[in-house]
Amino acid sequence: MISADKILSEAQLKRLLNRLRSSKEDSIHILMAQPNRSCLEATRIIQDYFIFTLIAFTGLRVSEALTLNVDDIGEDYLIIRKELSKNKKEGTVYFGKKTRSLIEDYLTFRDFKYSWMSNNYLFPSKGRRGYQSRSYLHKRFKYWLDLCGLPS
Repeated sequence: MISADKILSEAQLKRLLNRLRSSKEDSIHILMAQPNRSCLEATRIIQDYFIFTLIAFTGLRVSEALTLNVDDIGEDYLIIRKELSKNKKEGTVYFGKKTRSLIEDYLTFRDFKYSWMSNNYLFPSKGRRGYQSRSYLHKRFKYWLDLCGLPS
């Protein structure tokens, strides 16, 4: 059950997304300056920005966002496959131009950074599942909340 203490206010969400956005910009500069280096933390920050912003813009559940495939993206919608949804029903999440731009920017980054990966997950990982775990994403979320001085 979701209670009020588990929801960010609009001001808190704006603060979090602004911090993520500025950190993402810094990380992009790092990756562009050193394209041959791994720069794992810069890559994590960029991916954090995109996944948390996508969740904020669309209302996706964490597990739905993590298991999205590139093929699940339409022109103005995302398909939630029934085997991944909480209620075991296929669904469609519609979005506007701002989210479309976000997805296009992320796909450009994904093609640049993960072109060597063979899996089709929107947010790929080297792990055995091919996508990040919910617990990992929760740790990253807590990291950003702490960084922004927001209650965890």
